[in-house]
Amino acid sequence: MPRKYKRKIGAPVRAAWSEEALCKAFGEMDKGQVGVNEISRRYGIPSRTLRRRYAKKSCEKLTLGKHPTLDFDNEKRLVAHIQKLAKAEFLTTRQDVRRLAFEFAEKLGFENSFNKETRMAGKH
Repeated sequence: MPRKYKRKIGAPVRAAWSEEALCKAFGEMDKGQVGVNEISRRYGIPSRTLRRRYAKKSCEKLTLGKHPTLDFDNEKRLVAHIQKLAKAEFLTTRQDVRRLAFEFAEKLGFENSFNKETRMAGKH
């Protein structure tokens, strides 16, 4: 069984629009000269998304899916630590990395959904 999900070939791309396009679309919607469906086609934003975001007045584009437990900087720190272990010739297995990630998140006090019984990050 594969460990990494792969989207099917030909599946539609989600959230292919940009924040700039959304803000420009909001500007046109404020003018009221063109309908929402036409603006949706012009900028390549689904009309339902355009209506929902316009109601909230939110130009910010959020990430899709589950949010990561560690932010980018802390993840880099963890990677640097693992690389330092590798240079010192400590062999790290997949389970070792998962344990390190769990301990790192606990030490920093991040809320996480890691398994508290096994004290490991991730599922597999």
